[in-house]
Amino acid sequence: MQNPDKIAIIEFDNSHDELIYSQVKFLNAFNISPHLIINHNIEKRLGFLKGLSQFKTFTPSKDFFRRIKIIRDIFQYIRMNKITKIILNSAHGILVRDFCLMAPRDIEIIGVLHYVDKLTNSFTQKLISSRVKKYFVLNDYLLHLIKSARQKEFRSFYPIYFNSFNKIQTDKTNEEIWITIPGPIEFLKRDYPGLFDNIKTLSTKIKFIFLGRADTEDGKLLKSILVERGLINHSIFFDGFIDWDTFLSYMSDSDIIMPLIHPSNPRFEDYQSKHISGSFNLSFGLGIPMLIHKSFSDKSDFQISSVFYSLYELQDILNDFPADRTKLLDIKRNILSYPKFSFEYQSQNYIDFLNK
Repeated sequence: MQNPDKIAIIEFDNSHDELIYSQVKFLNAFNISPHLIINHNIEKRLGFLKGLSQFKTFTPSKDFFRRIKIIRDIFQYIRMNKITKIILNSAHGILVRDFCLMAPRDIEIIGVLHYVDKLTNSFTQKLISSRVKKYFVLNDYLLHLIKSARQKEFRSFYPIYFNSFNKIQTDKTNEEIWITIPGPIEFLKRDYPGLFDNIKTLSTKIKFIFLGRADTEDGKLLKSILVERGLINHSIFFDGFIDWDTFLSYMSDSDIIMPLIHPSNPRFEDYQSKHISGSFNLSFGLGIPMLIHKSFSDKSDFQISSVFYSLYELQDILNDFPADRTKLLDIKRNILSYPKFSFEYQSQNYIDFLNK
């Protein structure tokens, strides 16, 4: 491993900052304090890391000459700090391509690949791959789906560790079962009609927590569906931005996470073969069982973390939860004791690949 001050994590985009905390923790565990070179739009969200990392920020631009100046400024920072290993937190996009094409040959570049199909379907990705030495993906099952570019080395890591939070009081009662659907309300990604078309009667103890902003067109549509079905009293919505403390407080009070990905969903195949849902990592990291469609039952991580369902039996499964919580408690114990999800395993796995 290089000197602790010679590794940098770069994020050119406005998102995927949720992956950075786990990586910083992995590196810190081996006495490495990485540099974070990040889009200024995510600086505030990562401010809590300033005691664990050194920061450089930049303002992104679509202008070609401005992009080149950003990259040159980053290289100047890299040379000044004698950084020799770069981890691209999102190894895709135009800025990443330009960075890779301009990067000095003595810098080792490792990428975090979010969409494995880009390896074969994207010319831009092929240019990036010409300079990236090896790639991380975000779940083991994606490794089995990489059918080309085998001249590269691939490994998974699980970004399943989250910053601490201040617990706020929720209105949950001891009798209720909270089924949380995290993330923005988007019909393109989640099959809300498939869920509620298959519920005619529902235990009064079941509540759905839609943990993403609902003051959108899709949010309004979902609310209207629930009013029409007489299920609005089984739901909790949030209008506006959800801060970290609120998000984690509601997650920690949840009994089940529901990704709500069904074969009828427009992006179903993406989650089967290209990338993962953030719901998976929330389940693995927080020890919360998933309620997930049976089409995912062939994936080993889900076999220890999930209750599987088909749509025709979903109503019965939901209504059984309040009467018998044993299965959920057993799954929670399985997740928390699963060796692959341990910090020791994931941090060593991550460092070993950086050193390989």
